[in-house]
Amino acid sequence: MITEEMIDSLKRNDVSKNHVLTKERIKATWDVMSKEEKLKLTKYGITRTSVDRTRNFGNISVKLAAAIALVTGTNPFYLTAEDDANTNEADEDSIRQFVTQHGQGKALTGDIKPKRSAKKIDKSESEPDIVEPSIIDEPTKKVMPLEEYARLQLEIITPKKLDALNSITNDDITVLLENLTTQAKYSEDANDLLRLLRLILIR
Repeated sequence: MITEEMIDSLKRNDVSKNHVLTKERIKATWDVMSKEEKLKLTKYGITRTSVDRTRNFGNISVKLAAAIALVTGTNPFYLTAEDDANTNEADEDSIRQFVTQHGQGKALTGDIKPKRSAKKIDKSESEPDIVEPSIIDEPTKKVMPLEEYARLQLEIITPKKLDALNSITNDDITVLLENLTTQAKYSEDANDLLRLLRLILIR
């Protein structure tokens, strides 16, 4: 059985044979995935950053392709543009073949220890190592509109958290904003969040 730890141990170098096709296919696959499927990807160590980067640039790792294949049944060779056929019937055997063909079959034997630790996660492991394409592949960096970013975030939060957001009153928002303004004086992260909120308000 392919475990979450096995997928999480896979390398993150780019294996796409055609960035344009990979970008199109990942976007199409992502758009039809359910909230539950998107949430399940995180159990395989897939961050939203890695998915967005693939949707924007067309880079894809063995790890991401294998995880999506396990969750949705999508042919991983289709996602990497190594195959034009997508039967949506990928199983563990075909995923093992994909991983092995890319030289990482040992990771699925259980011989490699997971990269992540329950006690401590190295900062370098929190983001994908997929190399962005050269200026020839992507002359300009795509900027995601705030509205699209907001929609994507709302798609992956739990119903309970969404209900909590909807229940926040104007008075609560005022208090939270005042607290964030105070924090921004001492924290660059808080200051970035405050500037983002201001940008949303004047968009």
